[in-house]
Amino acid sequence: MKYIIAIVCAIAAMPSFLIAQPVIDTAKPGKEVVGSYLLRLKPLPGEVFRYKVSIRSQVSAKNSDELLSIPDLKPNDMSTYSIIYYITATVRQFRDDGASDFQVRIDSIHSSLDDNGSLQTFTTSKVEDRGNPPFDDKALYAGNDFGVIIDTLGNFKEVYGYYNIVDQLTARFEDSLQTRERVDSIWDDVLANSQKILHHLFCYLPKDQVVKGDSSTSSSNEDYAVWSTLTFPMQKDYKEMVSGTEIRDGRVYVIFHSESSMVPIERTLDEPEYHTTLPTYEYSNKDIYYVDRTTGMLAFDKWNEEQSYGMKIESKLPEKSGKSFVTVQRSKVETIVELLR
Repeated sequence: MKYIIAIVCAIAAMPSFLIAQPVIDTAKPGKEVVGSYLLRLKPLPGEVFRYKVSIRSQVSAKNSDELLSIPDLKPNDMSTYSIIYYITATVRQFRDDGASDFQVRIDSIHSSLDDNGSLQTFTTSKVEDRGNPPFDDKALYAGNDFGVIIDTLGNFKEVYGYYNIVDQLTARFEDSLQTRERVDSIWDDVLANSQKILHHLFCYLPKDQVVKGDSSTSSSNEDYAVWSTLTFPMQKDYKEMVSGTEIRDGRVYVIFHSESSMVPIERTLDEPEYHTTLPTYEYSNKDIYYVDRTTGMLAFDKWNEEQSYGMKIESKLPEKSGKSFVTVQRSKVETIVELLR
């Protein structure tokens, strides 16, 4: 009996978000409904949304380096990185321009890294992990109250409330090292990291009403960083479809499927010292997400991004003639965003 009591007490002591269940269980389809829906972000002031964001990335690489002398580069490299955020978003107010002002708190962060068989795990639930590199920078975001203003179509208008993170990172440097350039760089990095996390909670909404079967396609050219800072011009093709509308627990959800792919427009780069070629390249991104018809909030999102390529960098300098760097890489990133009950 005492063991049962201990288990019950342990469960009662756990934070509610750790035992909360997702609103959308894709293994159990909802009841299909027919209708035309105009989606707008319009949650009510005081509404609270709790999310679990899980990101898992796997990278494998085969490398040969006679040219760049990259420190600690392995001929065969494989790593798996996972990070989970528990996040609470509370609607502060509905502004006169129609935008929603949210207070967003990252309640906790949990991560693991398997680097060629060497496993490290970290969590903000443990005080000793919070100051442990390389997790300490990420841990600063836990417990922080961000502000984010989103318009009715899901576009970010402003992110604020990240200044104390900047202060903590800046304080790590002696006064003589707190140059304007360094501080500006920290500001930019923290804002970019904050936006990257917060973007998982919201999605862009179509301007017009949607019904099941609606679809759209687009194509664009963009420069894409394939390896480090090396960018290649790519043609990106994108298509999206409204794959269904269904009701769950009295709420209507609109379901979207999207796919994107990229093909290199140019496979060679010529620089003063190097000649780079990209003989093989494949990229795909598949996404399914559910939007609450009433609030316009994201209820579920799962996307898979896969990339594989082979790249060769050759020296153009006479003293390094015949030397090259070759890498063949494959990566996969799975992101799942779940609204919790």
